[in-house]
Amino acid sequence: MAVYDEHQKALYLIRDHFGVHPLFVTENKGFLAFSSNKAALLALPWVEKSINEQWLADNMTQTFIDRSATFYLNIKSHLAAHWRLISAGQDNMHRYWELDLSYSLPIMSEEEYISQFNTLFLKR
Repeated sequence: MAVYDEHQKALYLIRDHFGVHPLFVTENKGFLAFSSNKAALLALPWVEKSINEQWLADNMTQTFIDRSATFYLNIKSHLAAHWRLISAGQDNMHRYWELDLSYSLPIMSEEEYISQFNTLFLKR
Protein backbone atom coordinates (compact mmCIF):
# COMPACT_ATOMS: atom_id res chain seq x y z
CA MET A 1 0.00 0.00 0.00
CA ALA A 2 1.16 3.53 -0.66
CA VAL A 3 -0.25 6.66 0.92
CA TYR A 4 0.81 10.18 0.00
CA ASP A 5 0.17 12.94 2.53
CA GLU A 6 0.04 16.10 0.42
CA HIS A 7 0.09 18.46 3.41
CA GLN A 8 3.20 16.87 4.93
CA LYS A 9 4.71 16.04 1.51
CA ALA A 10 5.30 12.53 2.82
CA LEU A 11 5.03 9.14 1.16
CA TYR A 12 4.23 6.06 3.22
CA LEU A 13 4.95 2.63 1.74
CA ILE A 14 3.47 -0.25 3.72
CA ARG A 15 3.61 -4.00 3.13
CA ASP A 16 1.18 -6.46 4.67
CA HIS A 17 2.27 -8.21 7.84
CA PHE A 18 2.84 -11.68 6.29
CA GLY A 19 4.28 -10.44 2.99
CA VAL A 20 1.55 -12.08 0.93
CA HIS A 21 1.31 -9.14 -1.46
CA PRO A 22 4.63 -8.00 -2.94
CA LEU A 23 5.82 -4.42 -2.93
CA PHE A 24 8.86 -3.65 -5.07
CA VAL A 25 10.74 -0.35 -4.98
CA THR A 26 13.37 1.15 -7.25
CA GLU A 27 15.24 4.43 -6.92
CA ASN A 28 17.54 6.09 -9.44
CA LYS A 29 18.51 9.59 -10.56
CA GLY A 30 16.15 11.32 -8.16
CA PHE A 31 13.20 9.09 -9.07
CA LEU A 32 11.36 6.58 -6.94
CA ALA A 33 8.88 4.04 -8.27
CA PHE A 34 7.00 1.21 -6.59
CA SER A 35 4.75 -1.57 -7.78
CA SER A 36 3.44 -4.98 -6.84
CA ASN A 37 4.93 -6.21 -10.12
CA LYS A 38 8.63 -6.10 -11.04
CA ALA A 39 7.75 -6.02 -14.75
CA ALA A 40 6.07 -2.65 -14.30
CA LEU A 41 9.27 -1.24 -12.81
CA LEU A 42 11.43 -2.80 -15.52
CA ALA A 43 9.30 -1.03 -18.13
CA LEU A 44 10.48 2.35 -16.85
CA PRO A 45 13.28 3.71 -19.07
CA TRP A 46 15.47 4.84 -16.16
CA VAL A 47 15.50 1.48 -14.34
CA GLU A 48 18.72 -0.47 -14.76
CA LYS A 49 18.16 -4.12 -15.55
CA SER A 50 21.41 -5.44 -14.04
CA ILE A 51 21.27 -8.89 -12.49
CA ASN A 52 21.93 -9.11 -8.77
CA GLU A 53 24.61 -11.82 -8.72
CA GLN A 54 24.66 -11.97 -4.92
CA TRP A 55 20.91 -12.67 -4.84
CA LEU A 56 21.37 -15.34 -7.51
CA ALA A 57 24.12 -17.06 -5.49
CA ASP A 58 22.11 -16.77 -2.27
CA ASN A 59 19.05 -18.21 -3.97
CA MET A 60 20.96 -21.15 -5.44
CA THR A 61 22.49 -22.00 -2.05
CA GLN A 62 19.33 -21.11 -0.09
CA THR A 63 21.31 -18.59 1.95
CA PHE A 64 18.97 -15.64 2.27
CA ILE A 65 20.88 -12.90 4.06
CA ASP A 66 19.23 -9.85 2.49
CA ARG A 67 15.47 -10.41 2.41
CA SER A 68 14.94 -7.16 0.52
CA ALA A 69 17.14 -8.24 -2.41
CA THR A 70 15.66 -9.40 -5.72
CA PHE A 71 16.96 -10.83 -9.00
CA TYR A 72 17.49 -7.26 -10.19
CA LEU A 73 20.22 -5.20 -8.55
CA ASN A 74 18.23 -1.95 -8.49
CA ILE A 75 14.85 -3.36 -7.46
CA LYS A 76 14.28 -4.06 -3.77
CA SER A 77 11.47 -5.97 -2.13
CA HIS A 78 9.84 -4.01 0.66
CA LEU A 79 10.01 -6.14 3.81
CA ALA A 80 6.85 -7.73 5.20
CA ALA A 81 5.37 -6.04 8.29
CA HIS A 82 7.35 -2.85 7.63
CA TRP A 83 6.38 0.68 6.71
CA ARG A 84 8.63 3.32 5.18
CA LEU A 85 8.31 7.07 5.48
CA ILE A 86 9.86 9.17 2.74
CA SER A 87 9.70 12.94 3.11
CA ALA A 88 11.98 15.95 2.90
CA GLY A 89 15.10 15.10 4.83
CA GLN A 90 14.04 11.66 6.05
CA ASP A 91 13.75 8.14 4.76
CA ASN A 92 13.04 5.67 7.54
CA MET A 93 11.96 2.02 7.62
CA HIS A 94 10.02 0.73 10.64
CA ARG A 95 8.72 -2.69 11.63
CA TYR A 96 5.08 -2.45 12.71
CA TRP A 97 4.29 -6.07 13.58
CA GLU A 98 6.03 -9.27 14.66
CA LEU A 99 4.60 -12.72 15.29
CA ASP A 100 4.71 -13.60 18.97
CA LEU A 101 6.41 -17.01 18.95
CA SER A 102 6.29 -17.28 22.73
CA TYR A 103 2.48 -17.61 22.79
CA SER A 104 1.16 -21.13 23.31
CA LEU A 105 -2.35 -22.46 23.54
CA PRO A 106 -3.52 -23.91 26.82
CA ILE A 107 -3.96 -27.67 26.76
CA MET A 108 -7.65 -28.43 26.29
CA SER A 109 -9.82 -31.28 25.08
CA GLU A 110 -10.75 -31.58 21.42
CA GLU A 111 -14.29 -30.41 22.20
CA GLU A 112 -12.95 -27.32 23.99
CA TYR A 113 -10.75 -26.44 20.98
CA ILE A 114 -13.74 -26.79 18.65
CA SER A 115 -15.87 -24.64 20.93
CA GLN A 116 -13.14 -21.99 21.13
CA PHE A 117 -12.77 -22.03 17.32
CA ASN A 118 -16.52 -21.64 16.87
CA THR A 119 -16.59 -18.74 19.33
CA LEU A 120 -13.70 -16.90 17.69
CA PHE A 121 -14.29 -17.55 14.00
CA LEU A 122 -17.89 -18.57 13.54
CA LYS A 123 -19.43 -16.39 16.28
CA ARG A 124 -21.40 -19.33 17.72
